[in-house]
Amino acid sequence: MIPRLDSAATNSILKSLDEGARNYQQRIIIVNTNQQMDRELEAIETLAKQKVDYIILIATTLNKEHYALIKTIQTPVLILG
Repeated sequence: MIPRLDSAATNSILKSLDEGARNYQQRIIIVNTNQQMDRELEAIETLAKQKVDYIILIATTLNKEHYALIKTIQTPVLILG
């Protein structure tokens, strides 16, 4: 999950993640949240329901709603940022 599409830092992270995923024959799904907390929370729930292997969240701000939701899902979440 990325906070926005027009970030040089995010693009650099995504490039590295994609290269790493390819080394393990995995694919990444990119979800743009446009720096909106409700979209981040919705995306976490949606990805967990789709039974992805893990979620990598490039965060701008985290709050108690993020942590509460992450505790309720079975999917591992790696938070960057």
